[in-house]
Amino acid sequence: MAGFEVTGDTQGGNFRVSCWHVLWGTDRSKGSPRMPESTPTPSSRAVFLSYASQDAEAAKRICDALRAAGVEVWFDQNELVGGDAWDQKIRSQIKDCALLIPIISAATQARTEGYFRLEWRLADQRTHLMAKGRPFLLPVVIDDTRDADAQVPDSFTEVQWTRLKGGEGAEKFGERVKTLLGGAKTVGGALRPDVMEKLGREAPPTVKHSSHWLLPVIAGTVIALLATVLSRPWEKFATSTGSGKPAASLSEARQLVAKAWVLLNKPEMAREELDAADDLCKRAAALDSTDGDVWAAWSTVNTWYVFHNLDASPSRREAAREDASRAMQLAPQSFESRLAQALYWVRGEMDVLRKRDAKRLLRELLRERPDEPRALFTLGFLLVADKSTFWEGNDLLERLAKNPNFTAVALDELGWAHYFYGDFAVAETAADRSLSAHPYWNNLGLKITLAERVHGDMNLASALLDQMPASALQEDFGVGFACEVYQWRREPRRTIKVLEGLSRDWIHYFFDDFPKAFLLGEARLMAKQNSAAQRDFQRALLLLEKPLTDDPNNGSLLRMKAQALRYLGEQEAAEKTYRLVKELGVEDNLSIIFESPAIAVAYLRSMTDEPFGSSLGTGRMRYTAASLRLDPYFDPLREDPTFLALVAQLDAKEKAPFIGKKSP
Repeated sequence: MAGFEVTGDTQGGNFRVSCWHVLWGTDRSKGSPRMPESTPTPSSRAVFLSYASQDAEAAKRICDALRAAGVEVWFDQNELVGGDAWDQKIRSQIKDCALLIPIISAATQARTEGYFRLEWRLADQRTHLMAKGRPFLLPVVIDDTRDADAQVPDSFTEVQWTRLKGGEGAEKFGERVKTLLGGAKTVGGALRPDVMEKLGREAPPTVKHSSHWLLPVIAGTVIALLATVLSRPWEKFATSTGSGKPAASLSEARQLVAKAWVLLNKPEMAREELDAADDLCKRAAALDSTDGDVWAAWSTVNTWYVFHNLDASPSRREAAREDASRAMQLAPQSFESRLAQALYWVRGEMDVLRKRDAKRLLRELLRERPDEPRALFTLGFLLVADKSTFWEGNDLLERLAKNPNFTAVALDELGWAHYFYGDFAVAETAADRSLSAHPYWNNLGLKITLAERVHGDMNLASALLDQMPASALQEDFGVGFACEVYQWRREPRRTIKVLEGLSRDWIHYFFDDFPKAFLLGEARLMAKQNSAAQRDFQRALLLLEKPLTDDPNNGSLLRMKAQALRYLGEQEAAEKTYRLVKELGVEDNLSIIFESPAIAVAYLRSMTDEPFGSSLGTGRMRYTAASLRLDPYFDPLREDPTFLALVAQLDAKEKAPFIGKKSP
């Protein structure tokens, strides 16, 4: 399922549509891109040093040793954020360099995101176009990190590694690199013996390193249902890609991709399946780097990582874009290539103009294959997010629901779409139909939302939450729902237990990123653990510093900063921050905290979204009588007569379908 939030000028028909279901968390630490120390002259004999910023000192020692040996090195020491021109320069250097030296350490192990990972990804992709055995990668380990445990691309593990603890003793390494650049074939960069054996070559006598394999797969049913409509079962993959061959006669690369689609097609596709599909696509690309359909599948996998926030790093985003582009270059008429391009435009790039291109391309694909589920779902998803095309998208999703393999996911998406437009009765019918077809975490989430926000039935919401898989409650989507249910039920100790069970510092829930410490602080306040709450809010302010330095006008983060300051009793600083929030136009219900009840109620009344009269606002944050009664944020207004009158007014509205066939 994928919902959306519609904001903006409804009378003029101008809408900003933002996909809401980017719910799954990832390491939010972004490695700062680094500016080159100097602008190098392009050279096919240069060496590119790639490292994490924490390893700059060791990298400098290695760089000095290489330069002392007469080797040209592309190396930087700055921690400055570069623009597009800088980014393109780095890409060009990796494309043109003779050798790439990735510096591997405990620091790179600890950082699941960073610009160096994009550099490694680009280098790995370049190896796919090289003959096996050509020296290009020279991994250097500067501490005790084991190659069997290292989080590196597979191509890095196929060559011999050099160990230079702390970068010391790099002089001999510099001479080896110089020799290698001079044309020698048996020094650094040689294939590992086990790899050469597979290639039928004679392996040089050297110590064999342990081979690297997949990172431990993380179980959890927490990735969005959109991925469940990516493809037909793998037995049909041959015809869906236009090869016309039976599955048994597919190339080895195509068979791997077909297995990836099986994983992506599971109704409750989890992180485990996505990681495994990623590995299958890597292996397929290594087998046949000229097959556009292989790159199309890999692009789609990378797009899902980004869209569902499992990995929204720059390297993953770039992989999604590059793989789709490569698929189109290799096979521009392939159905799979064109579909991958459309999927990336819809869920990877998030650009309004690209969405128009995606609609055009998806309509073209459906003319060729009218019942293709991936194209049906993606176009339906796009169209229901636009008020002017809502019913066309609605009809496409209803059509998809007739396919028994996709009934539950299509109806769940319909339910969320109607909910976001305030059409609660139709949303509930769709949710019930979806659950009847196949209950799973996503349609359970829709029912929880309806139980809370439409019916005000927190017992039902809690019972539905109990049906969520335990693994889902470890991911941000499940954590968000659990915290909301427990807070609205005034059970803060259960909220605290959920949050304390998480090791990560950030939670991504619906549209916003929350420091875990901020959510813990609010729960502890409700539990009257005031001293602990103060520590949590201080921790939250520290966590907010870096993202606000990178994006000082982020209204959501500023709003949390203002609230944290207020909770800490720093009223003057809180009001100053809140004024900035108001200037950005994202004050939301902070008016309740900083201004009078009368102003708060006036603000809520101003959110009336005609013609839907039984709720206020739009999207997930639509306010109903039930949510005004239950949401702890509205506790300061509980006794205010104007607020109570507003709740009564909403309560009296008829709860019936609001969307008619002619005007949503």
